Order: sequence, then structure tokens, then C-alpha cells
Amino acid sequence: FWRLLRKPPDLLVASLWRSALVLILLKLARPKQKTILFLHLVHDVHWLDRIANQIAMHLADGIWTDSAATLNQRVSSKLQHKGRVISFLLESRSLPEISEPTREFIFWGRLSPQKGLERALKVFSEILLLAPGAHFKIIGPDNGIKNDLKAQVEQLGIAKSVSFIGAKTQADIHTIASRASFYLQTSIEEGMAMSVVEAMQIGLIPVVTPVGEIAQYCVDGKNALLVQENATAVDAVLGLLSDVDRYKRMSKAAAETWQAKPLYRDDFLAAATDFIESSADNA
Repeated sequence: FWRLLRKPPDLLVASLWRSALVLILLKLARPKQKTILFLHLVHDVHWLDRIANQIAMHLADGIWTDSAATLNQRVSSKLQHKGRVISFLLESRSLPEISEPTREFIFWGRLSPQKGLERALKVFSEILLLAPGAHFKIIGPDNGIKNDLKAQVEQLGIAKSVSFIGAKTQADIHTIASRASFYLQTSIEEGMAMSVVEAMQIGLIPVVTPVGEIAQYCVDGKNALLVQENATAVDAVLGLLSDVDRYKRMSKAAAETWQAKPLYRDDFLAAATDFIESSADNA
């Protein structure tokens, strides 16, 4: 705060509740300071998060979000005019070579209740009954539920078909994912869901719940399989495993979804430039 007070920036962008506190202090000390609050999830994580971001939303000159879902669900109608959705595509990728489907499933991300991995394991166990030899690799750091997930795997009797790989680098994840065909994630809530986007870019077909922004870019039966009821999702996966041509069409469509989208860094800088220039014009 003191550093920013002594040398104020053209534009301050605050992300996550701790930096929102800095935005609040700076805006109170320098009311004319141009500020943006950046939101990344459709709901508040805890009470401090809620209080800090609610105050910051009212004080900030603009509110950026990672998705339309975050903007619509977290920002009140009175403040929507401040909103702008920023593309969260981190990396552009050429279209992958489309392969025949395998019985390989994968997930990467935090092992947390938000990701709904308990349901994903139930869905996979039902697939395994009808598609022997299927395998589910789970990659990511433990956020408190790994032991519970392992206990569930034992209870379902699928321990030999599920691997907990732990945290990996992005390069390692893509190497492992290149041998998979389906990305399985039954999140309870999401913002943009970056791992789903990354999976689609490399041609994996997402088997996902339509929460957050996932519901906007995943189209059931075209570039993804949406999990509404477990049994229906299981049948859809089995259908693709037995229909190579349809699998390849959907795999290609998944990757093509992100071909013409702007990258995060470009969209962020464009938004910042637009804001600074429009502020100067209105001064």
C-alpha cells in the first residue's frame, strides 16, 4: 500500500481478497486512482473474501471476471455496468492429431470438494463395469480429500484401475494426457475451469457437469458429454468407445472450440489499454 501510495500506477488491478484490501485502502487514500477488481470464481470462498470483495466492487472503477458465469452470479445487477469478461485462454495450440478412442480417462486439478471427484469416481466405476480395462488417472495436489477418495476407490473395488499421480508440471500433464481420450470432471461449481479448456485443446472429450462457464463452451454431443444423470453419461461414453468416427468428430470439435479465441495476456492488456484511454477521454 505504501509503495503504491508513493508511486501510483496508471491502473491498479487487484485479484483475490488480500489484494482487494490494498485496493480499498488505496482508493480511500486516493479517490481518483483508477482501479479494477478481478474475480475468478462464481462465489465467495469465506466471509473475509465476501466482505473484502463486496467493498472493493463498490469502490473499484471496473470489475473484470474470468467468465460470464462469474460476472452474472457474483456481481449485483447494480454493478454489472462495470463488468468485463477477460479471456482465460493461457496458451494457443495447433490442432492435435485425432486418434481413435481409448479407455483412458484423466483429471488434473486440485483434489478439493469443489471438483466433485467423488461423483467422478462413481461414474468411472460404472463405465469400468461395462468397459473392462478402463483406467482413470487423477493428477493434482491434495486439498484435504485424497485419503477420502482413496477410501472410496477401495470401497468401489476399482483400486487397480485408478491412479493418484500427485502434482505434476504442465509439461508432464500434457505428456500423460496425450495417452488419454476422455477428461472426467464432475465439478460442483466452477468459474472458467481452465483444466477443461486445456483438455479440449489437446483433443480430449470432456465428460463434465455443466457448471460455471463450462455450460457455455461445452455443448453436449458436439464437443463434450455433459453429466446430468450418471447412467446417461455412462451410456454416452460407451457409445463413443464403439463409434470411432463420432469420437473423432467430437474430439476435433473440442480442439477447434479454442482456435480463434484471444489469449489471456492479450485480452488483459487490451482491456487495460481500453480502460486507461477511456478514462483519459472522460477526464
